[in-house]
Amino acid sequence: MFAEGGAGPAVPGNQFDTQPAYGLLNGRVTLSQETDWAHRIKFSVWGRNLLNREYYQPAIGAGAGVSNLETNSTATPSGYVARVGAWAEPRTYGIAIRYEY
Repeated sequence: MFAEGGAGPAVPGNQFDTQPAYGLLNGRVTLSQETDWAHRIKFSVWGRNLLNREYYQPAIGAGAGVSNLETNSTATPSGYVARVGAWAEPRTYGIAIRYEY
């Protein structure tokens, strides 16, 4: 997917303004137990990005990206030279304890 409307197949360096598809593996296992007082306690183990995929969360192209006007007033794409973005969260995991009354 192109991140901006000014990008497209004809723009030089258009690969810098794309957001590639990615898939993540998340998981949670929960043990739920009712107590003697008709309350409930839950223990969970969870994990996000379990395969530790590295990908850009938001990514946009850096460079002119928009058009330059030539002397004959036609627009030509000037292109992108780099990608700017933030890396997504790495593998995280934890436990959760919940008491319901």
